[in-house]
Amino acid sequence: MLKLTTIIKSTPEKIFEYVTLFGKNGPIDKTSFKKKYGVIENQEDNVYWTVDERDNIEWKCSFNYPEIRIMESVNSRWSDRTDKFEATETGTKWIIEWNIKSHGLKALIQLIYFKIKGYKKYHRMIIKPVEDHFSNPK
Repeated sequence: MLKLTTIIKSTPEKIFEYVTLFGKNGPIDKTSFKKKYGVIENQEDNVYWTVDERDNIEWKCSFNYPEIRIMESVNSRWSDRTDKFEATETGTKWIIEWNIKSHGLKALIQLIYFKIKGYKKYHRMIIKPVEDHFSNPK
């Protein structure tokens, strides 16, 4: 499992909504939601099955507002992703975990890459923009 963690000075609700585009009553903006997750093929309560047309990947996205988002790749070897949002005294602890679906040498290479280079890259691409958004309120 690969993991990134940070603490952001805001509430779990605000961070969850900003990161996932999902609010208490479902998607905040249907157009932005579709752009982020793909075409909605099916929905049951807070579980959405989507298709990312760029990569033709089917996702099962489960939202437990404002605590957890789980993205499971249905038809590919892409890693599943879980985002957790936990209230702390100083803000919200945001934990991102990837469950690698590959095995053996390929999984080992992914793990080594993440430890050497990927951690910083994904922190810069995923976490930094969210930290910046909440540290520079408009």
